[in-house]
Amino acid sequence: LGHVTGKGDGLYVLDVDGETLTLKSNEEHDTAANTFFFGRPQLGPSSPSGRLGLANPTYLIAHEPKGVKDAVSVVIYAVDEREDHPGTLRALTLNKRTGELSPLGDEHDIVAADDRPHEGGACCHVMVTPDEKYVLAANYLCGSLVVVGRREDGSLDSDDVRYYRLDGTDDVTITYPGPNVNRQDRAHAHMVLYSKGSESDSILVPDLGSDCVWSIPYVGPKGSGGPLGTPIATGYDPVLAGGGPRHAVLHPDPNVRKIYVAYELTSLVASFDIDEKTGAIVSSSMLSYSRPTVCNVLAGTRSHSFYSDASAASTSEEDKRGYEQSLRCDAKKESVPTCADKDTSVAAIRITPDASHLLVSSRIVNGEGTISALPLLENGDLNPQASARIRGVLGRTPRDFAVMDGPITASTIIA
Repeated sequence: LGHVTGKGDGLYVLDVDGETLTLKSNEEHDTAANTFFFGRPQLGPSSPSGRLGLANPTYLIAHEPKGVKDAVSVVIYAVDEREDHPGTLRALTLNKRTGELSPLGDEHDIVAADDRPHEGGACCHVMVTPDEKYVLAANYLCGSLVVVGRREDGSLDSDDVRYYRLDGTDDVTITYPGPNVNRQDRAHAHMVLYSKGSESDSILVPDLGSDCVWSIPYVGPKGSGGPLGTPIATGYDPVLAGGGPRHAVLHPDPNVRKIYVAYELTSLVASFDIDEKTGAIVSSSMLSYSRPTVCNVLAGTRSHSFYSDASAASTSEEDKRGYEQSLRCDAKKESVPTCADKDTSVAAIRITPDASHLLVSSRIVNGEGTISALPLLENGDLNPQASARIRGVLGRTPRDFAVMDGPITASTIIA
């Protein structure tokens, strides 16, 4: 687990029972067996092993090499999101038995951003390419990507580091600020997502600042100019202006070429078509382009459907009007109901293992966070006839979550 506000102390490893989804307490771990690392801060500024000084690790992934099932350890890639520092990308190993985290390799610390050396890069998301050749990370504040070579043991190669900026192209001019002046002052890369095509692959990058999702050709080690090609501005529609794309998820069925994008600033979700050949988002200049299907995941803040007990909700006139708003929106309409980012902001988006629903988390200002379940049709379209189900998460600020395919049904874990 990482954290976004700097209130934690490094990284935490939790021991989750796969059947009951309950957490083991610190007292349940055997000190003699060296399992006392579970549930305790590691690699933070004040921890005993804090020489790395992870001040604000906000996102991480666990990676196991293809065809290798190591019962003892797994590689962890984590980002240290800083506003006073370019930020760093870290390579670690996790001992599955003890919960201990350790630095991996001699060069486990890679500077995430190179164009704002005296300011914050805010490195916020990380992924490994399927060919296991590179680790990619998104820099939120400076709107760029860092691509780092990955060695066979999972360590990072400091001699193979490249930086890519998200700028307008010859045929697309992006001007700032965007409709949301306070948040859309420049490019703000928020995620990196790999998308496979039948002939080539793409890296998809939701950019909160420009309102587009960049499609970047992935050429890998064979590229003379580096592993990535020229970024192309895709995934934009006028109905989504000011939305601020944050995260996205691909449909798991390779025959359903859809991507679903969550818009942080307006609480919208939109679905776009994916080009079968390149894995890129179908652009508006292509004959196969169709306008995105759009829906509001909340349709007003403090809706009574957030609560198990309707009496717990506010009964102000403003909230009553929120109740009356439809949870279903149509992109063909001139306007789509949106929520103001001063009231709520969308965070993470996932799809259930059976591809029946999209799950979207929302952070409600001065209120309980929520998860919205948006029904999908078999062809991957958002279902215009079905209402979303919204539930509180018994806590605030559900910034991220994971869906576990449990023994009985899919279960969601909120962090």
